Amino acid sequence: TDGSPTLSERDQAIISFESSWFTLDEHRYDAIRARFACSVEEYNLEVNRVIDHPAALEFDPLQCVGYDVIASDAVVR
Repeated sequence: TDGSPTLSERDQAIISFESSWFTLDEHRYDAIRARFACSVEEYNLEVNRVIDHPAALEFDPLQCVGYDVIASDAVVR
């Protein structure tokens, strides 16, 4: 390993889920509980932590940049 921070499998799964949940045949909150075994609130905290992880941008640049735009837009409002 080169010493760079890496994402866990769960972190990668969270980022992947965020970019594809809208294609599921189940409600997003039900999918979160089933796939990640946590409450929606806990999941949202994890998403925020993962998106801020240095390796997240490398794993899925579009998803991570999109979160930054949404977060900055929410602050402006």
